[in-house]
Amino acid sequence: MTNLREIFLIIASLAIACGEARSRSLRKRSRKQSDSPHHNHHTVYRAKTAVAASQPATPPSMQDTYEPTMISWPVDVLFVVDRSSTLDVGMAGTKCLLHNLTQYIDVEYRTKARIAMMNLDEPERVAFSFRRYFEKYRYLRAYQILDHEHGVENNVGETLSYVRKTVLTTAVGIGARLNVPKVVVVVLGSTSNDLVSEEAAKLLAEPYRVTVAVGYGRALQKELYEIAGDSSGVVFADSPGNICATWTKVHRVITKKLSDLSKIPIHPATGFSVGFVHENAVEIRWDKPNDLVRTYDLNYRPTRIGPDEPTLTTKVNIATPGRDNMATLVNLETIEYDVQIQGVGINQTSAPVSLSFDMACAGIKVDIIVLVDTSVLTDASFESLRHGFLRPFIHGFLIDWDKSRVGVMFYSDEARYVAPLSTYTKREDLFDRLNHVGYENGARNTGAALHHAYFYGFEFARLDVLKILVAITTGDSDDDVQQISKKIVGDKTVAFHVRVGEHASARENKVIASHPTNNYTINRDTIDDLKLLQFDLLKRVCNEVFGHYKTDSAPLTPPSYVQLHDVRNTSLEIIWEHTNTQLVTGFKIYESTTNRYFEVGSTRRELLLPDLLPGHEYNVSVWTIGHAQDSDKVYASAITDILSPFGVAAKQISPEEMRITWYSPSEAVYQFNVIMLLRDSTHIVEELFTSSTTVYTNAILPSSEYEILVRAEYVDDVLSEPALAYCETELPAPINFRVDSVGETEMSVSWKNLNFKQHEGNDILRYLVSVYDQVHDILVAQEQNNATVSYYSNDIVKCVVPNLTPGRTYRVELTALFRNKESEVRSLELTTKRIHAHIDLGLLIEISPTLRNEEVDQAREFLCSLVGSFEFNNNKNEVRVSAVQLTYIPKQILSWKDSTSLDYIVNKLNGLFPRRGASVFSPETFNRTIMNMFREARTGIPRILVILNTNQHYSNLMPEAEDEYARHGITTIVVQMSSISKSPYALQSMMHRYEVDSFNRLLHLTQHIVTDAIRAEQFPLERIQKERNLTPLALTVYQGNLGKLHKQGVLEWWSPNIWPDYYIIRVFNSKELWNEKITKRRRTQNRFTIPHPLTPDTDYRVEMETFARDGAHAKTWLNFRTTSNDWMKEIYDPFPAPSKSTITKKLQRDAPIENRGSTAKSHKKVRSSKLLAAISKRAQSCLMAGSNVVFAVDSSNSTRATDMNTVKSLIKKLTTSLKIEQIEKAAANKYRQAYRRHMHKLLPQIATYGVGLSVLQFAESPQLVIPMNSRLTRKRINQSVNRMTPTGGRANVGKALDFIRMEVLKINETTRLPTRDIVILIVTGTSADDVAPCADRMKKDGTLLFTIGLNEATREWTKSVASKPPSIFYYHLDMIQSIGKMRGRIRRCICVASQRGKGKIVRGKQTDECTGCISRLTKFRGPPGQKGSRGTPETIGIAGLKGERGPPGLPGPPGPAGPPCYQCQPEQIKEVIPRNAPERRRTTRSPNDDEQIVVVGPRGPKGTTGDAGERGSDGDRGHSGPQGPPGPKGDAAGGNTEEIENVARRICREIIEEKIISGQEQQQQEKVENVEACKGDCPNHEGSKRKKTSP
Repeated sequence: MTNLREIFLIIASLAIACGEARSRSLRKRSRKQSDSPHHNHHTVYRAKTAVAASQPATPPSMQDTYEPTMISWPVDVLFVVDRSSTLDVGMAGTKCLLHNLTQYIDVEYRTKARIAMMNLDEPERVAFSFRRYFEKYRYLRAYQILDHEHGVENNVGETLSYVRKTVLTTAVGIGARLNVPKVVVVVLGSTSNDLVSEEAAKLLAEPYRVTVAVGYGRALQKELYEIAGDSSGVVFADSPGNICATWTKVHRVITKKLSDLSKIPIHPATGFSVGFVHENAVEIRWDKPNDLVRTYDLNYRPTRIGPDEPTLTTKVNIATPGRDNMATLVNLETIEYDVQIQGVGINQTSAPVSLSFDMACAGIKVDIIVLVDTSVLTDASFESLRHGFLRPFIHGFLIDWDKSRVGVMFYSDEARYVAPLSTYTKREDLFDRLNHVGYENGARNTGAALHHAYFYGFEFARLDVLKILVAITTGDSDDDVQQISKKIVGDKTVAFHVRVGEHASARENKVIASHPTNNYTINRDTIDDLKLLQFDLLKRVCNEVFGHYKTDSAPLTPPSYVQLHDVRNTSLEIIWEHTNTQLVTGFKIYESTTNRYFEVGSTRRELLLPDLLPGHEYNVSVWTIGHAQDSDKVYASAITDILSPFGVAAKQISPEEMRITWYSPSEAVYQFNVIMLLRDSTHIVEELFTSSTTVYTNAILPSSEYEILVRAEYVDDVLSEPALAYCETELPAPINFRVDSVGETEMSVSWKNLNFKQHEGNDILRYLVSVYDQVHDILVAQEQNNATVSYYSNDIVKCVVPNLTPGRTYRVELTALFRNKESEVRSLELTTKRIHAHIDLGLLIEISPTLRNEEVDQAREFLCSLVGSFEFNNNKNEVRVSAVQLTYIPKQILSWKDSTSLDYIVNKLNGLFPRRGASVFSPETFNRTIMNMFREARTGIPRILVILNTNQHYSNLMPEAEDEYARHGITTIVVQMSSISKSPYALQSMMHRYEVDSFNRLLHLTQHIVTDAIRAEQFPLERIQKERNLTPLALTVYQGNLGKLHKQGVLEWWSPNIWPDYYIIRVFNSKELWNEKITKRRRTQNRFTIPHPLTPDTDYRVEMETFARDGAHAKTWLNFRTTSNDWMKEIYDPFPAPSKSTITKKLQRDAPIENRGSTAKSHKKVRSSKLLAAISKRAQSCLMAGSNVVFAVDSSNSTRATDMNTVKSLIKKLTTSLKIEQIEKAAANKYRQAYRRHMHKLLPQIATYGVGLSVLQFAESPQLVIPMNSRLTRKRINQSVNRMTPTGGRANVGKALDFIRMEVLKINETTRLPTRDIVILIVTGTSADDVAPCADRMKKDGTLLFTIGLNEATREWTKSVASKPPSIFYYHLDMIQSIGKMRGRIRRCICVASQRGKGKIVRGKQTDECTGCISRLTKFRGPPGQKGSRGTPETIGIAGLKGERGPPGLPGPPGPAGPPCYQCQPEQIKEVIPRNAPERRRTTRSPNDDEQIVVVGPRGPKGTTGDAGERGSDGDRGHSGPQGPPGPKGDAAGGNTEEIENVARRICREIIEEKIISGQEQQQQEKVENVEACKGDCPNHEGSKRKKTSP
């Protein structure tokens, strides 16, 4: 047995050790968990797996979506567990359920949740009580030892009875709390052996109880419902294995029921009693609450001190054991206090209860005997008397030998002095005595008891204090009370008679109670009602004591040194002194003016009197109060101040409104008086009266200074001194400050002129526009505008700031100046445009090593600003830069090929640093360096050389002849740093020189250098002009076949203006593949097949170089790629026109007349319409040169492949019949002839434009087939048109028209030329977007719009889109196959639309509804109408139509000879066009239509003229001689005789040549045109008849 016992002990110790180890592990794990729901879920899951590992996991679909929350309320939770189940899985599920529920209960011993547990088989035993554990992990560990017991039975009824009577009460050892809800969770797995319903009903009847029944296994549903009260509190697990899964449902039921309990209203507190702890502390008690109160809030403040006395607050937490119905207030004054008590629950608050107490009663001296009738008392009533009345009543006095003393006497048959007042002088001793006394029943001998109280009770009473007897009787006396009561009254003893129950004798009350009897008699129904008597009785006793002091005591010492200190406008402070405080409880203060009383405690020596009126006299009296008679009053008086407003501030918040604010000196201010004056003239502008401290006025005017006076007005018309403030209104800043336009070197800004009234006369208003460089923040430009202030003006002020640097970011500031005042600055930030120039810019840089770092940085910034003024991209026609730094050996910084990226160029220039060796440079080396730099420069492109010398002087390096570099096409710009600045030097486009003395000025030179570069582009040197005229034009390449694997490249170009001696053509891939020197005949258009085979899908470069006899040469190139299909490279124009920048416009405006060329409007000596007609005539085309023709073809879903083929055939035949290629050749020959005669500057640009042709197809979006180009050949046109195919999708006609307007016509260079724009729209269906607005915009721009509809769906909408009249511009076909019959008519109408009037075209905004119309064309008149009725003889009829023109008459005799040509002045030279040009044809003007062209019939037959012979080739030009020194500058408007004679000879020669060219060709052309005009449309026309009869 001993061995077995030892083994058992070892096993038990190991189990305990394992359990402790496991509990420590659980404790650490629990402490690591946070209180977040995520961590809680995770903890719950681990607990489930640890406790109920044998249970299957709940599927996700079965899990409840309820999210449990932490229960943090103060609540006592009792778990009642069934251990009778024999299944381990049931007990494991129960433990898991308890574990998970506990995880969501915030456990804390005092203020939050507490848990206890019982077993159903042990009905009168608690497994662990509410006071057992203080931490959550201890509860979790306690659940683990829970296990089922075999053979036990459940006694649910008995257990619930014990729970109700013991566990949930405040029984000692278990620890349930009051005023918190109780939750009982019963887990039942079997039936109960006793009756459940009765005890469950009693438990549910208790207030604030929550019961939840969890059932499983063999548990009865009926018993579960009885425990929970209804189905809402029942949770049933369908199997023992699912008990743990029900924990969320149980948690939901608990939280729901607790939430319902928290909504129950809370009753106000009752049963108040007051007990003094000492002279400055009080203890307030009330009955224990039965509601779910968490805290009580006590707010208290003195009763008779000033209104500014703060209210103090204290909270009483009912969870504190033993302190749930008491509050202690400390540090109180010896005065009266008001208290407000309010209960606070979870979701509810009670109504506040108010009471008051006087702390002066704490120090009173009184001897009190309480005489109690015990004749009919019971044990319960005696306990109620002892604890409900005697203890609180005694607690209301400070018991001590020199304070108050209380004695207690009981009586029935005889009187018993149970607690003599002279014996028990300590409160604790008196309480202890009362706890040990008893009571006796018997007769009620009230008279004898009163006799005993007088003779023996007050035997040892003090003579100098008041004696008070409190007699409590329960009925009429059995003996006589009259005689002894008289002795009590005569001895000045105050007697209170408390009558409990029924009293029949009214005489007895009059004998016992003091007089008047009603004031000293208190009636109560029962002994229990005495609980509410303490508070009232205490006040009565205190009043009696203080009444005794006032009559039977000597007066107190009055206060001394009473003064009124810190007198203000609405308050003053009273201060005093007092030394003898033995009997003093406080001081009283009376203010006679407002009749107010104040009272303060004995420790106070000051009081602030508030709410006074300013400027009034106040009399104040102060006296002492306490345990004796009041002292005499001490008086003082003072007059309150009259405070003025302070903090006056005036601020302008808008141009027309001012805000004036101030602070009120007191709440006693009745109103404020505000006066606003002009400071200079003291003129009153406005006077206001207001009760607020802020006023707004709109009486202000800009740029004025005001003085503001603010007075405070009090009651009885008391005014304060004024408070001053000054305000100067701002000059309003200009509004609507915006940028109108930004150019390369100038910008235009505008703003609205300031408009405002003035108090005085008008002054000059100035605007200052300042422009700052954003990078260096330096002022670069400033403009000033003067204006006059006018209130009724609404003008817009504009300002143009010139001389800015392109590509720089500036900050523009605008300031208005008026009367020496400046407005707020308005600012804008903008960046000037970069210039699209076509130049080669070479930088030759010399940076001396002697420069300082800041000077080197300024030089770099100057170079970066210079190159940053130009736009860089991959287009080979844009700017290119090369940079070389001068050292011993010149170092190349940039090459021409590096010019595609501005960032790369700037980075390279920022990397410059000083180098030595520039000082040893020789002129030869310098010259060679420049030539090497421009060796790879482009031909025909202006070459600009910028030399920056920081140390070496230019005169040591530059050649003596200033045109040395100009002969090579180089414009030289020298920037020289010197000790003295000099004026800039300029020699046209040859040489520019700037000498400055400071590096700070380099940045200002950028704009001038850029202007010089653009001048070289606008007015190129003679060498550049010659290279341009030697460069092939319209170079293009397309595919030619040479077997299946290789392709041939075919070059086409137009001959240059100067016939070259020979060409050199090179083909490159990654290296040069082929080159050949060829010589071509002098013809306008050339074609050459490259003999070297080209590989498909390969990049190539072809270069063509031309050479002249004098050694001049030009080069152009074209990059292209061969594809597997047919390919073609578009035409390359090597010399695009100079960009129209602001610099270009300024140069054109400021240039001399002789340098403006054909762009000068005052020198357009030739009428362009005549020249264009002459070119069309030479090309034998009815289409007027200088026109743009655009074909827009519908390729949407409505266009079939056969329809597209028909349209392509129409376009090819129309372009062929219009002879566009012939017009291009005639225009090119015209310019070549003018150039050879040195007359090309007099020729307008439109004269050599030719015809622009563009073809596009559209569906969802437009797609260009042929861009807007001139110099087109018929073959190239046909090749491009053949590539068109239907694309499908919807037809967006409006989008296509907008694309033509913005992308084809306006961005083309022809926008600067007076071209005639014609658009032919060919559609096969309806439009998906709105066409009308787009067509209207196009027609308002002067574009003539033809519409050709190819099916029935296009009939209606195309007619409204076309220009007017519809007979010219609108065509509709029912069948697309019939379009061939309309081709002739369409061609003739296109030709008619291209014709021009006298130098005018139908372009721009039209005044009538017919936009871009051509009307009253005699060739297309309709058939004659019916004959009208005959008019009356007296009336003159309306004039008939004008008849047709008759045949021409015979030529008249020759006129007299005019003066010789050498006598003509330059301004009299009008034309260089032959007289017989088509422009000489007579035109008529319609009386109703403006600018409408009417075509007159053809000329009559003319005699034949022989064919003109071919012109011989020009002879070789001699070498140019050396240029002489420049002569004096002549008058820009004049000329010498020799120049006039040369011009006259050229004009005469041109006239003779034009006459020779005309003749038989003109006659034959006119016949052909007449025949074509009548073919198919006018078979009965007279011209047709003449054709048959003419020889």
